[in-house]
Amino acid sequence: MNIKQGPIFLELAGLPAAGKTTTANLLRDAVKERGWKSVIVPEAAARSPLSGIKREWQFNAWTLCQSVTSMIELGFRPSYHLVILDRGLVDALCWISWFRKMGKIEREVADALEDFARVKAWFDMLRVVVVLRVKFETALSRRGHTGRILNDQTFQDLHVAYDATLRNIMRDQPVRRIHILDTDELSPLEVRDWTLARLN
Repeated sequence: MNIKQGPIFLELAGLPAAGKTTTANLLRDAVKERGWKSVIVPEAAARSPLSGIKREWQFNAWTLCQSVTSMIELGFRPSYHLVILDRGLVDALCWISWFRKMGKIEREVADALEDFARVKAWFDMLRVVVVLRVKFETALSRRGHTGRILNDQTFQDLHVAYDATLRNIMRDQPVRRIHILDTDELSPLEVRDWTLARLN
């Protein structure tokens, strides 16, 4: 890889407990052994001062802006070989779709946020998107408890929103950029190795 071309941007998207953060950490360690310099952009939601409104579109707008900010900043850091986004633009688009489905966002606002997420200057920076899927029962087993997002109905609704969004992106963008993996029966190392293979 020629680092003068800038880093590879990899987004890990998916529902809670699918393995995004674990995979990000394992990937960072694996590419270090290859001699690559990498950085993880942690999930913005985890550091948001707005955690009390996670089921409101304003929360998603905030996390989307954080992702774009990180991508612009790191795009001008050619010393990195790989930038790993723990949630990012595609994930934000999936959540906007969910807000639409739930009737919790005005159409004009959703359209504007989607257009912003898909601005060519940063959307095209995403070289690889890996969407990790998980069944509700597996997610519940991994987390050990339900929550505002981790409940059967919300999980089902989010699966529908993710599927619809990914179909739209794959229709408009090269299919090679989106890779989907069910993680229910896989170990963290198997998920890591599968994701590594998408970088080759």
